[in-house]
Amino acid sequence: MPSSVSGFVEVILALRAGAVVVVVVVVMVVVVVEEM
Repeated sequence: MPSSVSGFVEVILALRAGAVVVVVVVVMVVVVVEEM
């Protein structure tokens, strides 16, 4: 696999991990707001 392809895969994995973190934070904020 060329290095450019492996770098692209790493970026995709990083974006997916970041998206998971954003979803978790949004869910936590919604739960806190609904409990207030």
